[in-house]
Amino acid sequence: MKKVFIVLFVFMMFGISANAQISKEDSNISVVYTELADKAFDTIMYVFEPGVDLSDGEIDDEDMQKLFKMEQRNEVTEFKYNFTLQADDPEGIYYVVIGGFEEKKPLSERSDCFVHLRSDTETQIVSELNSAEDSNALKAVYEKYNKFAWLIDKENEQYKQDVDAFYNVMYDNFGKCFVNAADSEIIFNKTATLVDFSNLKGDELIQAIKTLGLTDSIFYEENFEQVATLYEKYTNKGSSINELKKTLSEAIAVTEVNMSDSNVVLDVLKKYFDIFSVNFEGNFPKVSETQMARALYHKDFVRAKDVDDAFNNRLQQLISQVSSVSGSAGGGISNYGGSHSAIISQGIIDSNIIKQLKGEEIFFDIDECEWAADYIKGVYRRQIMIGSDGYFRPNDFLTREELVKIILLAKELDIENDADRQFNDVKKEDWFYQYVMTAVKNQIVFGIDKTTFGTGMTVSRQDAAVMLYRAFADNDLNEDENISTFNDSTKIADYAKKAVMWMQKKSIISGFPDNTFRPEDGLTRAQAAKIIFELIQ
Repeated sequence: MKKVFIVLFVFMMFGISANAQISKEDSNISVVYTELADKAFDTIMYVFEPGVDLSDGEIDDEDMQKLFKMEQRNEVTEFKYNFTLQADDPEGIYYVVIGGFEEKKPLSERSDCFVHLRSDTETQIVSELNSAEDSNALKAVYEKYNKFAWLIDKENEQYKQDVDAFYNVMYDNFGKCFVNAADSEIIFNKTATLVDFSNLKGDELIQAIKTLGLTDSIFYEENFEQVATLYEKYTNKGSSINELKKTLSEAIAVTEVNMSDSNVVLDVLKKYFDIFSVNFEGNFPKVSETQMARALYHKDFVRAKDVDDAFNNRLQQLISQVSSVSGSAGGGISNYGGSHSAIISQGIIDSNIIKQLKGEEIFFDIDECEWAADYIKGVYRRQIMIGSDGYFRPNDFLTREELVKIILLAKELDIENDADRQFNDVKKEDWFYQYVMTAVKNQIVFGIDKTTFGTGMTVSRQDAAVMLYRAFADNDLNEDENISTFNDSTKIADYAKKAVMWMQKKSIISGFPDNTFRPEDGLTRAQAAKIIFELIQ
């Protein structure tokens, strides 16, 4: 038989706290009381047999008629008492009280109980519990053996509000799962937690997850507070153990995605293949994993569907970019920012340049964006865009600071170390500090506001157009010209319209196949290579 330990917290005279532990193995009972103070006290222990009524909070003469054992220790800091129940001792609930009549603390704070049942009695009770065919039958067994084999907390708010509904929940989730009589109280408490689960928050929610044993996830154990914070946002977590396990598993997976860096976030999606509905086959191998990761890491997703949508939308954007052989783009920064994907149109490259480059392999991944191969080789030869480790990453989006450097190299401007405008997100130790300061001095960029440059943000097509216009415009645009060829021209911000008109007139951009400009989409490295190459011819 396994030991059953009941921890009893009591308070002795003068408010000195104490600890008592009751253990029961078969018919052997052990009570260990350890006084936490250095000073010794006279201590008395009462054990009352089943049937005693201590509900009034006092020990009176009538209660003493049910006294089963009494033990006293004089001036001790540790109290130990062992005794054995005999075959003819009464079955039921025994109460242990520390402090006797003279204790000044409430009886409820210095008493606890243990259950004594013969093996045949316990077998019979467990059989009746597991034989219950519905919630009403289970309720009848609980009522039958209450105050004999267990104590039902009828003051529990979840129980009081609807007793029948309470037992419905118990039966649906825990019916026929009883191993011993002690399970009855454990399952009662779990049911109360389950009924109230949707109302719990913070530490109470965390404790409820533990009480119900909803997960054994290592990630949850290490990040339970973050998971619980997200889990609180689930308006419908479920009403059964299985449903709660499922939604908690979702919250764990989404939390791990939110907390993952770009280099591992896709692996997290693969790890939770049963949670996220994303496909790493099909079109996925055709696109840049770096660009896919940018759509997912360091976000505030709530449900798995949010992650699915972000993944699938970005995949669709990148596939449209890879499969298209025409389009348009821009790059740069003005007073606003933007992100997403973009397409570059093909153009005519000088035949002499083509002859110089033909047959030369510079990057391993140019095949990913074949239409831009010659443009990429052109800007590489001029050391404007050089890639790294043999890869150009043509489908990666450019950040604002990356495009600043590309434009300055293309313009061959002298690099400056300072400017009148400073930004909180541009530090002197950053690799792009000098390029941003130079661009500011040359009025190519101004930041997304007075104190923020927008470091790390994907540059939008319309912001790119503005930056390129400021750097390369030859002022040959009439003020009365307007953008009329793009179906989404009304979506182009006022501050960018002149720049877009200039690039359109220069035939640097021609739009997507559906005749849209998509001003808030982003700019890829391949697209930037095409634009820069044409601007410097």
